[in-house]
Amino acid sequence: MNTKSPAPPSRSAVWATVLAVPTLVLLLFFATDVVSSALAKTSTFATNPEGLTVVSVAMMFGLLLLGGWAGGRLTGVRPFQAGDRPMVALALGMVMAIAAVIVAVAVSFLGNTIALGDGSQVIYLIGIGLALTLLQSLAEEVAFRGWMQPVLVTAWGAMAGVTVTALIFALLHFPAGASGPVSLLNLFLGGLVFGVLAYRSNAIVAPTAFHFTWNATEESLLGLLPNPGSPMFGSLVDLDLKGSALFGGGEQGLNQSLAMTVAFGLLLAVMFTYKQRTAKPLRELGD
Repeated sequence: MNTKSPAPPSRSAVWATVLAVPTLVLLLFFATDVVSSALAKTSTFATNPEGLTVVSVAMMFGLLLLGGWAGGRLTGVRPFQAGDRPMVALALGMVMAIAAVIVAVAVSFLGNTIALGDGSQVIYLIGIGLALTLLQSLAEEVAFRGWMQPVLVTAWGAMAGVTVTALIFALLHFPAGASGPVSLLNLFLGGLVFGVLAYRSNAIVAPTAFHFTWNATEESLLGLLPNPGSPMFGSLVDLDLKGSALFGGGEQGLNQSLAMTVAFGLLLAVMFTYKQRTAKPLRELGD
């Protein structure tokens, strides 16, 4: 990303970005839905839901990745910016995500019974699931933290740019099935985590690593989505969360639970209070 552009983007470029990212996501979502519905009626995919999912996800997020790159270049930012220490950022994002999952599962355990399901463990299918998760995470980070956020941060300042991007990111998950105020809050908090990581590192490596690790651990490693049930491509362990939806027992699992709220809230509190000795001063984001 290029959050230190020599000149602020024009007002038209800013509002074009604000409108273009949601429009692109919604158009791709509905276009993918139409194509998937048509493919599901063909002999090739009628009895092959895994193949249909691969095609649908690849279409949706492959095009989003391309659109995020093109939109960023048109508005003067570099969506694929790796930063100065990409391996450190990669490790940091992964460690933070694993810590957040541990906290969320622990909080959920206090309010629920975590039961072991009977999902299968097909290693090559798990690999496909991980690949799709990586594509999804990378595409979303390129579009939101690689394109939208740096444009808004340059024009409106860090706090407004990160916050507005996180809010739009959260709202755009509702057409895909997210619902309820707790889900909106959790998605917003997740967007803030990704946004602060991207802004502080001036790159998308750390937020992409966090995004991928959280999603992959939740689904492909622990089998917490769908809840109850097992992931389409399997998981190393198949866990189900039962009981109150506020502790993960609903259909949306941790995404609809206060367990995730606590995990991301604690993480943001640590991020805002920890002073990076070698980082540039970021008063607007508590650094």
